[in-house]
Amino acid sequence: MEHYSKVVEMLCNGTPYLAWIWAPIAVDSINAFEKSIEAYGKIADMLPRLDRLSHALADDHNFQNFFALVYFDIVEFHWRAYKFV
Repeated sequence: MEHYSKVVEMLCNGTPYLAWIWAPIAVDSINAFEKSIEAYGKIADMLPRLDRLSHALADDHNFQNFFALVYFDIVEFHWRAYKFV
C-alpha cells in the first residue's frame, strides 16, 4: 500500500483530486481488514469447543486427524492474512 501511495502522490502532487483517487482504495483496505478481524473472531469462538472435544476424544485417532486438519487450516488462514497485510 505504501508503494502505491507514493506513486499516486507523485502523480497527483498539488491537485485536489488525490482524495477522489485514493479514497476507494482505502475503503477496500478497511473492508478487507474488518472481514479479517471478523474471521479471527469466528475462529476464536470455535477454539474452546475444539479444546473440549480434543480432551474428550483424545484416544480417537480419526478425531485427532481431523483436529490436525483444522489446526492446519487456521495456520494457513493466518499465513494468508499476514501475507495480505
